[in-house]
Amino acid sequence: MKFEKVTFGYGEPLFEDLSIAFTPGRITAILGGSGVGKTTLLQLVAGLRTPKAGEIEQARVSYLFQQPRLLPSASVLDNLLLTMSNPDPEKAMQWLQEVEMDKHARLFPRQLSGGMAQRVAMARAFAYEADVLLMDEPFRGLDVGLRLRLYEVFKRAWQAHPKTTLLVTHDPEEALVLADEVVLLAGQPVQVVYRSEVNEGTREELLEKLKLHLMH
Repeated sequence: MKFEKVTFGYGEPLFEDLSIAFTPGRITAILGGSGVGKTTLLQLVAGLRTPKAGEIEQARVSYLFQQPRLLPSASVLDNLLLTMSNPDPEKAMQWLQEVEMDKHARLFPRQLSGGMAQRVAMARAFAYEADVLLMDEPFRGLDVGLRLRLYEVFKRAWQAHPKTTLLVTHDPEEALVLADEVVLLAGQPVQVVYRSEVNEGTREELLEKLKLHLMH
C-alpha cells in the first residue's frame, strides 16, 4: 500500500506531493495532532475521497470505525453474513468465536453493550475479504479496562489472520501496544515528520519521542 506524490485538500492543500509506503503484512500506527488529516488519509486509501493529483495503490479494504456501525435490524450473525462475499454461517461463527461473541450470535445490536458491539464490528472487519484493514480510532472513548481487553482480542485475531493494517490513533501508548511501526504526521501541508519500527528495546524511548512531537 503506497502513496505517490498525492495532493489533496479542502480548499487549501492538506497533502501535497505526499509519498509514503506502508509495509505489507504489518500494523502501522498513524499519529498526529487533531485535524492533521489522519482520517482523510484512510478515506483516500478506501477510495472514499479522490486525490487531486498523484496515485494511491488500489486495494480492497475493510474498515473498523470508532463507532461499531452495526445494522440495527440484523442479528450479530447476520451483520457478518451480509458483508461476506460468500456468506457462510459456519465461517461467520468462527469469526465470532475469535472475538468471544459466538454465544451472542442471535442477539441484535440494541441488546449489546458498547464493548460487545465493537467486538462484532471487529469480527465483521476481519470476515470481509480485504487486503488492507483500516482502523479509525476504534478503541477511543472506551474505559481503560475494556480498552485493554479489546486490545488483546484484536491482537489475537490479527495474529491468527494477519493483514496490512493502518491504525489511526491519538494515543501513543496504544500505538506502541498494537503496532509494528509508527508514522507521525504534522505540518501544513502534511508530511511524515517521524517514522520508526516498534520493538521491546525501543518502546520506552519511542513513547517519549512521540509524546514530545505531539506536544508541539
